[in-house]
Amino acid sequence: MSLLVDIAEKAHVSVEGVVRVLTREPVSDAIKERVLAVLDELDAEQTRVLQRFALAALHDVLPRPYEAPLRPHVD
Repeated sequence: MSLLVDIAEKAHVSVEGVVRVLTREPVSDAIKERVLAVLDELDAEQTRVLQRFALAALHDVLPRPYEAPLRPHVD
C-alpha cells in the first residue's frame, strides 16, 4: 500500500485530502488537523518521501518563467 493511502486511512480522510494538505491547497481545518497529526508520527524516510512528492506536485503547478526563444548566432 502506498504511503499516501496509509496516511489517508490513519487520518480517516481521502487521499485527495492528504494531497491537498501536502500541497497547501484549501481544505477544512478538521481534515488538516487529522492529516498533520498523522504526519507527526512519520519516520525520517517517510518524511523524505512526502517532501519529494510535495516538491514534485508544486513543480507541476507553479508557472514556468518566460523563456525567450533561442536566436541563431549571426556573424
